[in-house]
Amino acid sequence: MWVDLHIHSALSPCANDDMTPNNIVNMSIIKGLDLICVCDHNSARNQRAIAEVARKLNVNVIFGIEVCSSEEVHLCTYFQNIEDVEAMGLWVESKWLDIKNNVDFFGHQWVFNSQDEVIDELPISLSFAITATIEEIVDKTHEYHGKCVYAHAMNKSHGVLRQLGLFPQDVDIDGIESRNFDDECAMKEKYPQLRDKLWLRSSDAHQLLDILEQDVWIHNNKWKKFWGDEI
Repeated sequence: MWVDLHIHSALSPCANDDMTPNNIVNMSIIKGLDLICVCDHNSARNQRAIAEVARKLNVNVIFGIEVCSSEEVHLCTYFQNIEDVEAMGLWVESKWLDIKNNVDFFGHQWVFNSQDEVIDELPISLSFAITATIEEIVDKTHEYHGKCVYAHAMNKSHGVLRQLGLFPQDVDIDGIESRNFDDECAMKEKYPQLRDKLWLRSSDAHQLLDILEQDVWIHNNKWKKFWGDEI
C-alpha cells in the first residue's frame, strides 16, 4: 500500500494554515495514497476531525501524535483507534510546559471540525518539549496499544541521532523514519538491533504540495508484523 504517515495539520504552528482536514484528505486522494496519518506536534486535537473526513471520503487513516521528548527528540506515535490516540493526547497535554504560543513568531494552532471550521486555537505552545523522556513516551504509547517511531531520525534537528548521537539501546522503539534507503542500510549495519524494526520514509508535510505521491510502499505483511498481527 502507498503511504504517508507523517503529515501535519494547521494545529501544528509550523504548518500552513490551509492544512485543514478536508484539504489533507483530498490531497491524499489526488496523490493516490492508500493510507495516511496526521501527526501534529504534541496534540491529538485534530484527530477526530481527520477521522470523520476520512470516513466520509473512504480514505484509510491511522492516528498519531509527533511528541517532543524532554531530550528534544521527536517521536511519531501511531494508534489504530481514535480513543487510544485521544487518551495519549490527554497524557501528553498533562506534560505540556506552561508557555504561551507566540502566534506572530510560531504561527496559529488551529483545531478544526470536519467542515474545516476553526473551533478552537490552543493558547499553550506546541513547539516545545514535554516533560517526559523518550522511554516514558514509548512506554505510554505501548500502554495505549500504539507503536512508536523515531521521527526524521538521521537528517533533521530533533532527530535522535542529531540530538543524542546514537540510538539508545534500552528503548523499546518500534520503527525508524529515515531519509532514504542508503541511510537505512548504514544504520542497520551500525545498529544491528534495529534491523527488524519498521523503517519508514514519510513526507513530514507542513504544506499540501509536500504530501507524498506514490513514493513509499509498505507491504501488508510488513504492516501486520509492525502491529503484531493485530490488524
